[in-house]
Amino acid sequence: MSNRSIILVFLFLPGIVIAQRSLRLTMGASLGFVNYENRLPDYTERLYRDVRIGRVTGLTLHGIDRGLYSASATLQHQQGGGHLSAKDKDTGLLVGNSPDILRVDYLSLGGQLHLNPLRGKNKLQLGVGPRADLLLSSKKPPLGWIGQEYIRRFNVGITASAGYYRTIGRSELGLCVQHLSRLRKFVNAPPLPNGGGAGVIGVVATDQALLINLSYGIILGE
Repeated sequence: MSNRSIILVFLFLPGIVIAQRSLRLTMGASLGFVNYENRLPDYTERLYRDVRIGRVTGLTLHGIDRGLYSASATLQHQQGGGHLSAKDKDTGLLVGNSPDILRVDYLSLGGQLHLNPLRGKNKLQLGVGPRADLLLSSKKPPLGWIGQEYIRRFNVGITASAGYYRTIGRSELGLCVQHLSRLRKFVNAPPLPNGGGAGVIGVVATDQALLINLSYGIILGE
């Protein structure tokens, strides 16, 4: 599944570049959600349940426009992760010296196919497509305390989006909401014995994000 997603991204990116119609600069907020679990053989504890609010910036090239259908390619930087909640701090047995913030930041390259039910100067655009993600924050605590061989630096996922865009002359203003899911755990470290009877804590973690973007675009061709 992951290899197919990567192939899909790069198969239609060249076509989008050749048939480019608009270039969009996007900036906004990223709401990060993680499922982060410390694990011992007989005990599991979830941490970082609160949302991390970060920034997202990106560049989108829109092309292959057939009216009702179109395609785009996006390169973006996204801050994700989570915060320790009050419950984590009050009831956690394995919290230890865990920092308040879990930083899970990515550089992503993806493509989407769009359905455009509203077209013209006002455009409503719905999209879905594959995405490749590079994890940038694997050496910051608490991830830096985990063996790097258990951290997945390269991941793949699916982006789903809905956006509204208004064309003014050769400029375009828009608001877009995206949901980023990832297909694999970004941490999968099993609990290990340390030889003294106590267990070394294992960690399993997955994540996703909700992005809310404002965009400014330039129309490159008709």
